[in-house]
Amino acid sequence: MPRGGTVPTAAAEDVPEGALPAAPVVAPVPVYYPPAVYGTPTAAIPVGPEYGGFWLRVVAYFVDSLVMMPLGAVGFVLLGGTVLANLEGLRSESPDPRIIASLVAAYGGFILITLIGAWLYHALMESSRYQGTLGKKAMGLIVTDLNGHRISFGRASGRFFGKMITGMTMGIGYAMAGFTEKRQCLHDMIAGCLVVKK
Repeated sequence: MPRGGTVPTAAAEDVPEGALPAAPVVAPVPVYYPPAVYGTPTAAIPVGPEYGGFWLRVVAYFVDSLVMMPLGAVGFVLLGGTVLANLEGLRSESPDPRIIASLVAAYGGFILITLIGAWLYHALMESSRYQGTLGKKAMGLIVTDLNGHRISFGRASGRFFGKMITGMTMGIGYAMAGFTEKRQCLHDMIAGCLVVKK
């Protein structure tokens, strides 16, 4: 072996004319991929929204009921005041028909005040930039359409009045939020809405 321990290379005359000398063979360097890294996808898997569950919505409902109590109190005072004003006439054996009419009108006013107030409260709040009533905001919930967008006042109104149909199902329409795929109540399906966590 020549001095210095180098490996002799082929002489120039051993290489055919016009041909390049062969590249030296280099063994590949092994690379270790940890289990936590090897095989992981390069793109993130899209994750859908997290839907508002049944019990979150129950608590939000009770919060909204507390918010609506002053409005109900106004209607109750209207109805109660009418009854007290006509108490003497109601005690008679043959009440004046006008007294009965005033009581019916007072009761109708009570229903109208609470209904219109509840409708405007829910529809305006859910179609606003808050996308939910105070109860839903307290529970971190918002109302969207099926594509996750803010709903219009008309759709929010349809959702509110759809609750009348839900109320006719002996609670099943509300309980649907506990077992349907997207945690929708019946009125959510009617209006094409979702209740999701913000």
